[in-house]
Amino acid sequence: MYNQLNFNLKTIRLIIFISKNHYFIMKRTIRDLTSNNEIIGVGTGTTIEKFIKYFDKEKIYVPSSIQTKLALHKYGMSIKDLDLVSNLDLYIDGTDYFDNLGNLIKGKGGALTSEKLMCSISDGIIILAQDYKFQDNFKECYVPIEIIPQSLSYIKSIIEESNLKYSLRTTQGKHGPLITENGNLILDVMYDKSFLMNIKSKSGVVEHGYFDSSDFNIILKIFNKDSFFVN
Repeated sequence: MYNQLNFNLKTIRLIIFISKNHYFIMKRTIRDLTSNNEIIGVGTGTTIEKFIKYFDKEKIYVPSSIQTKLALHKYGMSIKDLDLVSNLDLYIDGTDYFDNLGNLIKGKGGALTSEKLMCSISDGIIILAQDYKFQDNFKECYVPIEIIPQSLSYIKSIIEESNLKYSLRTTQGKHGPLITENGNLILDVMYDKSFLMNIKSKSGVVEHGYFDSSDFNIILKIFNKDSFFVN
């Protein structure tokens, strides 16, 4: 039960809101939740970018990607690179999908390894989720897996042996696959929890974008009708 917190686990505040109707509430909420933090990690994606201009300029922000770094710079925020930071007071990000247990799939922006690292070194975590990203289950969803380029054929063979659908992520503006900021490739693989738990141990796999709620304390805050439940 999520109201019986295990204080050995990190806590994620999963905040659900309706895309347009509650932006004014979210602006105030972000200010309140970040007020006592000095060094704040910032994830990558369209949701978080909408709120960067409302951040407190007195804080120091650590971007998870070049895209986020440029957005922070645009609005005059103080920036510190992730490789110079061993601890964050707070990490704030969006999510691609979430379910009613608080499980998350992240990494559509391609920065999943940096985002996982930020979660690991942060004292607090806030995830902002638009209501339409809710999924009853993830069986039709794809999870990004970052791999080193040399392992492509090997990891593809493991996925194919597992009879899972997948695709090598490409990008507009160039021929060939997307290259992450770490110089790696991303395979988007049909969700299968047992597969994801095992694939991390394979040589060549850097990280995947599945966040299991059993690894965290989930505090759910809903700016909506009673549409979502934590069991």
